[in-house]
Amino acid sequence: MELFLRRGAARLAQHPAGGLIVIPAPRSELEAWLDLDPEQPAFFWAPSAGNHWAGLGHARSLTLPPSLPPELLAERAAALLAELQTRCHPLAAPLAPRAFGGLAFSRSPPDSDSWASFGAGRFTLPRWLYRHHAGGASLALVVLPGEGDETLGDEWPRLQRILDALSHPTPPAMHGVTRRQTTWEELPLAEWNAQVEAALEAIREGRLEKVVLARRSRLPLSSPLAASRVMHHLRESSPLGTRFAIRHGRRTFLGATPELLVAREAERVWSEAIAGSSSGDLASEMLSNPKERAEHALTLRDIVSGLRPLCSSLNTASQPDLLRLRHVTHLVTPIRGVLAGNHHVLRILAALHPTPAVGGCPRSDALRWIDAHEEAHRGWYAGPVGWFDARGDGEFRVALRSGLFGDDEALLYAGAGIVEGSVPGEEYHETALKLRAMLLAVEGALET
Repeated sequence: MELFLRRGAARLAQHPAGGLIVIPAPRSELEAWLDLDPEQPAFFWAPSAGNHWAGLGHARSLTLPPSLPPELLAERAAALLAELQTRCHPLAAPLAPRAFGGLAFSRSPPDSDSWASFGAGRFTLPRWLYRHHAGGASLALVVLPGEGDETLGDEWPRLQRILDALSHPTPPAMHGVTRRQTTWEELPLAEWNAQVEAALEAIREGRLEKVVLARRSRLPLSSPLAASRVMHHLRESSPLGTRFAIRHGRRTFLGATPELLVAREAERVWSEAIAGSSSGDLASEMLSNPKERAEHALTLRDIVSGLRPLCSSLNTASQPDLLRLRHVTHLVTPIRGVLAGNHHVLRILAALHPTPAVGGCPRSDALRWIDAHEEAHRGWYAGPVGWFDARGDGEFRVALRSGLFGDDEALLYAGAGIVEGSVPGEEYHETALKLRAMLLAVEGALET
């Protein structure tokens, strides 16, 4: 396989755009991927059903400054993957190039170094791209124009490490991490209550219709916590979510989100309105609860309003359904459409993000209110994470049930929508339910 890659690299290096060389690979769970070359960027995308993807290193990248107009995002993204050629081994399934990444929740600058390596937005075409599916798996090396064997010399030993990790994955529970004392630093309840009351006052005065408040839990770490272990335990605590991980520098943003923001395949587009939350024992009452239905309707209205100018047809379910997760239940309404033009998935994303499910409405007023009142910068929490390909297809989910992991700390986030009738204590309890899956994964990863 290495000989095939070397010969393919020599040919693609002469191509004006470069390309991918694809070989067959062992089909393996992806957690071990995050233990490879911790200094390299890494990506992990594992929906509850469908193909799983992972990436390592970077061949090309797109870093977005906060001032970049959204309409230029799709144009730059298209150039990132333009005209790449693919040379596929006869035994390998074809594998199209795709870029992974995401955007911060808002364009306001971060208040600490925690999110510095992520910035306002970043998308990367990995040097190594792996896909596993029901029928097998493929591994691709991305070669850029002019990259000969000398330039790619570090990739050949990396290839062997990748194949070894896929062929003989080390169970995360055997990494030898001992139990550590966990003392989470939480936002005091009194401060949360004061923020909710301030939001309710703005709603009563007519300045806001809804605003989403988020709080952060911080765990100081005396030694790094392996992201692979957290991802392993998230598979148990959030079986219905799409597990994702994005590593830049020494920090990894990961989670298991239940919420689809947008997916595009050719002329078809999908989204979901997910808003309104309850614990399991009260879930059956949500469909008849006026407060939860009103909050859900705001999100549905906003997403439909964003999609309608881009679509020739758009359909939604007549009534919301219940999305039952392990620790919390939401109201959900699927949305399906047919695009009126060749709109890149990032163009559609820019029209939707942030929805009232994570920001509020009116959108601009709610975002200004969040910047002025929230206790900690969200970074990429509640922003869109996902992938796109050269055709402009892709899938992005809202980065909920998530956290940022560094060498010295773990940061977890959860939010609750504040509308007329919200009760501060009940909203705090809702955030505790939403934190539960990540807390369980971290606690499991801290034990042998």
